[in-house]
Amino acid sequence: MTTGFWMMLSLLVALLSLTIFTVERKEVPKLVVLIISARNNHAQRKALRETWMKSTIPSGYKSGVKVMFVMGEACTLHPNDRKDVHSCEQLNIDYSDEVMEAWTRAAVDGPELPVTTEFKFTVLYPIMVTELSVVNMCRPSTGRAITVSLYDRVTQGFEGLISLNDTCEGLRYTSSELYCSSALICIREITQDIPIMGFSFQLTEKLHLSEFLLERELRQSSWNAVLQKHEELIVKERLLHNDILLTNNIDVYRNLPDKVLEAISRVVSELQPYYIMKTDDDCFVNISKIWDKILKLEEQSVGGKIWIGNFRRNWALDDFGKWAEHGFTGVTYPYFACGSGYIISAEVANWLRANKEHLHCFQGEDVSLGIWLSPLSIVYYHDEEFSCSSVDTDDMFKYATVSELSSQSLYKLYDHR
Repeated sequence: MTTGFWMMLSLLVALLSLTIFTVERKEVPKLVVLIISARNNHAQRKALRETWMKSTIPSGYKSGVKVMFVMGEACTLHPNDRKDVHSCEQLNIDYSDEVMEAWTRAAVDGPELPVTTEFKFTVLYPIMVTELSVVNMCRPSTGRAITVSLYDRVTQGFEGLISLNDTCEGLRYTSSELYCSSALICIREITQDIPIMGFSFQLTEKLHLSEFLLERELRQSSWNAVLQKHEELIVKERLLHNDILLTNNIDVYRNLPDKVLEAISRVVSELQPYYIMKTDDDCFVNISKIWDKILKLEEQSVGGKIWIGNFRRNWALDDFGKWAEHGFTGVTYPYFACGSGYIISAEVANWLRANKEHLHCFQGEDVSLGIWLSPLSIVYYHDEEFSCSSVDTDDMFKYATVSELSSQSLYKLYDHR
């Protein structure tokens, strides 16, 4: 069938789903389970529908539980043409200059700014560093020679750190911008401190880069076909199951906090449940246990802003990698529940919806939620039955949630339970 047909069908399904979403508002569910899913995880969603989604919800309270998959919009860039696997920013490298640089551009005048003796960066294409440098206004406080150090090798995907061996005294420094080559991502911390060192480098594989960029159109054409196939499958899923909530975020890891926040806001607005649970599509959820925990809270007349999960205390920030945090100034995160499974009450969900326009998104949705809720009077319920990692298969049904399960693992566990 033509692309136009599938686009029209996708639009029709979206309109129908919005209508169904509104009609069902009259039946307020006690619990809505939001399963965060990637668009291409068709097999994983099928496995969940055929395992715990149907077999662990007793018929006596099935009407009180609504389970939904949450997906964002497709990133239209081919994965090889993105700056990194966790975002949807296009990789564009200007290789016209023989020598490339990353350094602080000093201003003639302006406010004095704090300085830092570290400079973090990510390499987007293999480079060879030719020179390390420090601003000429820097005088070491001890009178020793200045040493600027570069840690580890600098290949594609490398996340580097340049460090100065001493502090600078008497430094009066202003800056209008941090100059960063298109072959790098220069990491600015939330403090906006100005790095006082930089470096020069050369690309090591210019010919390969030229060929790579020339082949972009061909890669994009093949990727468009992949996206179209996924879209057709999603349309069929929505028509058949009516259990998918689409958000307006590009479906990449860096947008996960926004994705979860929008999903919670939509559910609050349309369904107004008493509790919302968030989990992932690689997780087993024992709804019977979840339901029993909610009933126990209600029997004890516990109300207010409730958060149930397996909480992490004094969790240190990562400087590099998928979970690198450059937007939070603390050394450790506030109390937060691991993202494989947690429950929030309607009061928490309503607060998030009311304040979503003012909430800054950090590197992950679990730590973001912890930071957002840290000033509030939250009733925390630490429960280790919400497993944060994989467990022995014999123990799986002892837990409320278990993570890191493939679709094959889910089927195998249910065949031998």
